Amino acid sequence: MSRRMMSVVVLVVMTGAGAFGQATGAPQTAGPASAEVTAETPRWALDLRRAEIVATGSFPLTLLAARLTYSLLRFAVHGIQDPTSAMTYAPWFLAPPGSPELEFGEKLGIVAGAATLSSLIAFIDYRRGVTEGDPEP
Repeated sequence: MSRRMMSVVVLVVMTGAGAFGQATGAPQTAGPASAEVTAETPRWALDLRRAEIVATGSFPLTLLAARLTYSLLRFAVHGIQDPTSAMTYAPWFLAPPGSPELEFGEKLGIVAGAATLSSLIAFIDYRRGVTEGDPEP
């Protein structure tokens, strides 16, 4: 993505964020997406919802970590194999113009690794909650 296109995307996102803000005096209404947690809500449903929130929330960070780790490992492997052309495989933030892009399979592997890591984080959060004995809501 070019710098001009990236700046346009950032500008649109930043201006759009203020357009949909809620006024301070507006009444709070519950929409169809909001769910009430009652005493009848089963514990497994609460645990599943928490795992979903943790996995979804951690995904952007794990995606960044997976992409950075893969790029650094790719750079190191190509640097060991052929030190003269190592800079063409530098991580995306150091790569020179015209450097080879990641292939579709590599991108898919990075996303799968990030999703796996996010799921692992959610599972660890669940196990910690079970061992520490979360109080009932």
